[in-house]
Amino acid sequence: MPEISPRTRAIRKAIVATVGSTLLVAGVLMMVLPGPGLVTILAGLTLLATEFHWARRVKRRVVVWVRKRTKRRKSQTQEPRDSRESMDE
Repeated sequence: MPEISPRTRAIRKAIVATVGSTLLVAGVLMMVLPGPGLVTILAGLTLLATEFHWARRVKRRVVVWVRKRTKRRKSQTQEPRDSRESMDE
């Protein structure tokens, strides 16, 4: 595997930082404006996590938070089986 020059690494890091930050800001704006805000925030964090350790930590926290929230919502919206069966009678 060829070695990447420090200049190329710096250019890549700058591009990842710019695009990832743009996605992150757009996602935050989409939380109040129409659009897939959470998905865009996760995309920005995923891109930033390829180059920055802090973004990996934040992304892990956000993913755990989203999983907890979706698990809680699923359990709140499901009806118990007994009540559905009694409605059929």
